[in-house]
Amino acid sequence: MVRVLQVVTSMEKGGIENMLMNFYRKIDRTKVQFDFLIHDPKRADFEDEIEEMGGRIYRTPERSLKNFGKYLNGLDEFFGQHQEYKIVHSHMNTLSVFVLKSAKKNGVPVRIAHSHIANDDSGLKGKIKVILKSQLERVCTDFFACGEEAGRYMFGNKLFESGKICVIRNGVDCERFSFDETQRENIRNRLGLKNSLVLGNVASFQERKNQIFILSILSELKKSGIDAKLLLVGDGETRALLESEVQHLKLEQDVVFTGVVSDVYHYVQAMDVFVFPSILEGLPLTLVEAQANGLKIFASDAVSSESDLTGLVEFLPLSLGAKEWAKRIISAMPYERQDKTAEIRQAGYDSETSAKWLEKFYLEKAKEN
Repeated sequence: MVRVLQVVTSMEKGGIENMLMNFYRKIDRTKVQFDFLIHDPKRADFEDEIEEMGGRIYRTPERSLKNFGKYLNGLDEFFGQHQEYKIVHSHMNTLSVFVLKSAKKNGVPVRIAHSHIANDDSGLKGKIKVILKSQLERVCTDFFACGEEAGRYMFGNKLFESGKICVIRNGVDCERFSFDETQRENIRNRLGLKNSLVLGNVASFQERKNQIFILSILSELKKSGIDAKLLLVGDGETRALLESEVQHLKLEQDVVFTGVVSDVYHYVQAMDVFVFPSILEGLPLTLVEAQANGLKIFASDAVSSESDLTGLVEFLPLSLGAKEWAKRIISAMPYERQDKTAEIRQAGYDSETSAKWLEKFYLEKAKEN
């Protein structure tokens, strides 16, 4: 059996984490087993399931400016003590440099950096990211990206055009996300949504996910006399801010916070339109899931255009403002909801297909080393 170390920030339910778990559930775990090196000290949603499937969980020391030396020493100590790992797969974007540099120093032969974002590298943080990106090629043996834009952003055009970057699709469980009218009616009745126009968003609550903009859209729809509701699926650091804004806009009766849920696919069924106004993004798994379900999607133009696999995604600048976004949503209603799982599979975004490709990749790399 090949044990692969997956390096992540956390295993809370989010885009990267869901992608990894989709792969983990689908691979043949008698041949390939995942272990996890996690940067967050808090125990997270997926950790019980990981351990049930035979995965081991390790944690790094705190990664902060004041503790950075101890963090780097902790990485060296970890890889020095765990010589069993021949493959390290890091999902830390530019911060993968530090993990993979330590893995290289300690003799790990296969070191994968996986890009999940595309960004414009502005400000001081952007300058730091540019420096970190320039070092990736020295410490990696393999380069993965969720799409072309994410690959070019992280590794550069020259490396992308050389064919060295592997685009691995963020696979989704198509069967779970296929449109089902009965499920839709059941959950809408349970949540008291009835005949409302239901906006939805599935994402961790972070500033860059920009859910606060959706509240402004909802407010504009209500001003227009539309019976609209909002389903916010997820949780995170900006929840208190969002709840405060709901009160400020007097939307307490119109917004449902579901928290982190294991059955995201049920809530997607209940939605009429998916709103995704992220400030920066790569190729988000939730947009693929929403399209599999046949949802009309309005996304910011910060989201990779590659994410439109079905023609259901309309990209809008955030600069248009919430009022214009609300108008665009109204003009798109109603539409015929259709199951789009066949198109998602054809585009290569079925989790089973992606998992089998990844399994084969790991096994071949392990055999070579």
